[in-house]
Amino acid sequence: MASTTVTLSPSSPQLRLALRCRNSVEPRALLVGAWTTNLDSHRRLRLLSLTRSRSKRLERRHNGVFRIVADSTAGAGADAFSGWSDSEHVEDSVDSRRNGWFGGIIRAGSVGLVLVAGLSFAAVSIGNQSTARTKQQLEPLTALQEVLLASENETDKSEENESKKALQVHPGKVLIPAVVDQVQGQALAALQVLKVIEADAQPSDLCTRREYARWLVSGSGVLSRNSVSKVYPAMYIENVTELAFDDITPEDPDFSSIQGLAEAGLISSKLSNKDLLNDDLGPFYFSPESPLSRQDLVSWKMALEKRQLPEGDKKILYQISGFIDIDKINPDAWPAVVADMSAGEQGIIALAFGCTRLFQPNKPVTKAQVAVALATGEAFDLVNEELARIEAESRAEKAVSAHNALVAEVEKDVNASFEKELLIEKEKIDAVEKMAEEALHELERLKAEREAENMALMKDRAAIDSEMEALSRLRCEVEEQLESLMNNKVEISYEKEAINKLRKETEDESQEVVRLQHELEVERKALSMASS
Repeated sequence: MASTTVTLSPSSPQLRLALRCRNSVEPRALLVGAWTTNLDSHRRLRLLSLTRSRSKRLERRHNGVFRIVADSTAGAGADAFSGWSDSEHVEDSVDSRRNGWFGGIIRAGSVGLVLVAGLSFAAVSIGNQSTARTKQQLEPLTALQEVLLASENETDKSEENESKKALQVHPGKVLIPAVVDQVQGQALAALQVLKVIEADAQPSDLCTRREYARWLVSGSGVLSRNSVSKVYPAMYIENVTELAFDDITPEDPDFSSIQGLAEAGLISSKLSNKDLLNDDLGPFYFSPESPLSRQDLVSWKMALEKRQLPEGDKKILYQISGFIDIDKINPDAWPAVVADMSAGEQGIIALAFGCTRLFQPNKPVTKAQVAVALATGEAFDLVNEELARIEAESRAEKAVSAHNALVAEVEKDVNASFEKELLIEKEKIDAVEKMAEEALHELERLKAEREAENMALMKDRAAIDSEMEALSRLRCEVEEQLESLMNNKVEISYEKEAINKLRKETEDESQEVVRLQHELEVERKALSMASS
């Protein structure tokens, strides 16, 4: 809350500042009150601006259930679908929000003009009153100010309702439908036969959070052969059961599925957050009609498949996935993405999104992608069996229909063109047999080539093994020679030391001999001198 004090003059800088605050987008209500001071006899007006930001109103929602625009990064600030929209819809959402802001500014400007008139009238009336009072008092609000406050409160309520509706906003019209992969289409058909997904579900339609929760619970009951991997629908006991989400009531048709996932701890809810933080976070919404994001598609399924997810940080996730938008992924979903990427080609990301370096965690997914995600993991074998059965039935139906058509044609033209049809059938059989023989020869040729390649590889491997053995023997010989050289070097060093020692002794002896010779020469000279 910001307060601004204005004097009696309507043209004061404080009043102009208050009017500029009034014409801004963020302030929602203005409370005007009159008060007096003991220091002077002039009454002053206090203008209180009550600001409320949409980001503060929505920051209490937990980011594990849905993403709020104010809580996202700067790059995703223009998301009009509360975190679920793709980047293709950002421009439309920005235009619509700009139009709403423009209308709000016009309304605020008109209310500001009325407020200026009210402030001027209040200033004149206050100036005419007596200034002898020394006790501070609070003037009652005028009828005009009460009308302004009531209109601002109604505006607040309408904006709160609009913000709640924005949490469940539907995506725009799909102009270019998503390409449905063959594997995704087969998985959707198999799950429709198994009654996990409704028969009227279209593969290219966007999947909502409500539908995925319903299919996840029903799929765990149908596709899971292990009771540990099953999620049972939740029951509701009045005044006993605690609701996991504020927008999912027992009257909701999918209450049991969504509440069951929350009670199982597979999705973030009031139950899990209360257990972790032990604090009331306020309203917690599931947003069942919002499109399902890629991030929730992987994290919910991995939470159901694996009781203990691997540890995953940003470095490990980048090493395994190579995604360049890891910062946009919720850190709580990193272990699930790491676990799914560890599955390789059988993971959800590989089967649903193909080769990609951008995970785009908030991008909506199609029902075909959801179907292939439900068919992974423990349900893979059962879905494959169902696909094989569907394919066999389809082939049988095609064979029966072709046979019936052929029989009807033969019965119709049997008397007129029996021989001709028989000749045509024989030619067809011969052509098929010829093609079969050619195919058999081709297979035999390929088999012979493969065997020759295998033999060549085996020979190369044997040659490499022999060379490795020869290299190992040479290495042993070199090591032995090196060891002998080291021993010889040691012996030579010892002998060199001995020779040096002997040389030193010889030098000492030679010096001694020289000394003795010198002494003899001296004595001989002395004797010769003595004799002479």
